[in-house]
Amino acid sequence: LFVHDAEDMRSLVGLLPGAAAAAGVGVTLLRDVGHLVRAKLEAQDGASVEVDIVHEPVADIAAPPPPVEGIIVESLTDLRASKLTCILSRSEPRDLVDLYFLDQAGFPPERDLDIALRKDAGVDPVVLAWLLVQFPTHPLPVMLEPLSSDQLEAFRNELAERLKSGAKPVAG
Repeated sequence: LFVHDAEDMRSLVGLLPGAAAAAGVGVTLLRDVGHLVRAKLEAQDGASVEVDIVHEPVADIAAPPPPVEGIIVESLTDLRASKLTCILSRSEPRDLVDLYFLDQAGFPPERDLDIALRKDAGVDPVVLAWLLVQFPTHPLPVMLEPLSSDQLEAFRNELAERLKSGAKPVAG
């Protein structure tokens, strides 16, 4: 869940215990680093889901699509930009998996560098390439489409090369 106002984000975090209790599930805070809170919601039968609540101070790049069952979702443009910035801020295979499937759907990550820069001025193709080479490819998240760690590793290495080859030298 992305929230643009820091106070609203903290208020939402404060509502988690009551909302979980009302839904009959348990809640455990796994991480709270100010701008990101990760909580685990767990049902009586042991089924669980992790939820991230993120303070996103940058305004949306594109208008969101119509709500889905009353839920406002990010635009595909914003999601693509955010996925690239995730490579800078965390090392979770799911982010690389998302970039893989975006690439497969016709949205090559290197073409999204300009929109990612609008979210995070630190996005640089050479830095991304360097980080990608070290990026973990397992454990893989549960997915709707099959993907092996070997396939993800090959994509990771290819994307790093694509980012390096597309980098423009700085005029000096």
